[in-house]
Amino acid sequence: MTDRVDLRHADPTKQVRRIRRDKDEQVRAAILSVLRDRRTVHVVDLDGEVAARLSPSFEASVGWYTTAVKLDLEARCVIARGAEQRRQVLQLDEGMCAAG
Repeated sequence: MTDRVDLRHADPTKQVRRIRRDKDEQVRAAILSVLRDRRTVHVVDLDGEVAARLSPSFEASVGWYTTAVKLDLEARCVIARGAEQRRQVLQLDEGMCAAG
């Protein structure tokens, strides 16, 4: 049996997702790497940035996993959404999350 993790969502009415731990760790590391390197990233650019950092052997939907892990990181107050010229951006959370 493969080790799995539960992904959180800020909306408690949403279904909890269980994904393989290895995929979670790979995508999580890629998202955080993007944000450390760029400070902010437009949400529409995140999939491509993550895909560029993942191993070519990553055999799954990069877009689906990126969205699922991104929502978990937001729910855990690791990253935060913001707005920049009417486009949604992400950045590392620097005390902006009210849920803490």
